[in-house]
Amino acid sequence: KMLVTAAVKNDPAAFQWASQELRADRDLWLQVCPTRLEHWKNRGEVQKEVQNEGTVLSMADPLLLKDEEVIFEAAVQNPRVLERVDPRSEDFLLRLARQDLTALRYADIQSREVAEKALEISGLALEFLPEELKADKELVLEAVGRAGMALAFAAPELRNDREVVLRAVAQNRSALLYASPELRRDKAV
Repeated sequence: KMLVTAAVKNDPAAFQWASQELRADRDLWLQVCPTRLEHWKNRGEVQKEVQNEGTVLSMADPLLLKDEEVIFEAAVQNPRVLERVDPRSEDFLLRLARQDLTALRYADIQSREVAEKALEISGLALEFLPEELKADKELVLEAVGRAGMALAFAAPELRNDREVVLRAVAQNRSALLYASPELRRDKAV
């Protein structure tokens, strides 16, 4: 970091050769471009920036890292920003999942109620639920009823459950690919 700082003081263009990790270092970046400090404190400017590239959220003033709307804009563009911010409310995560279901990958869904709401958005949300909820027959039935291919994410014992597999196959015949070998061979399925 000291080497990059010294190089950039001599020639600001040298910053482009820094590692990705160092280019994402807010303090170093602001040393290189001190005139941009006010820019990263301005909520409107930060929202414009994160709409183009969500990961620049890390450059924002720390107060803006607590602003749910700024975080939402960044996460819509790149859900991975959720790895770097404090956990968000359940409503926030569900709102974001309506924009990009993969955002649930960065959520810590533990409540059955939140899982049900996520499955209302898409049965494929089953992929992002914890293992114990993937083994909940009622939740899995709801998921495969909405998206038969969600069977791929169900616990193994439920991929061997006739009722679950029949519901999945009724929704999408290709879901049979994810049924247990025994049920795939069963002509009644």
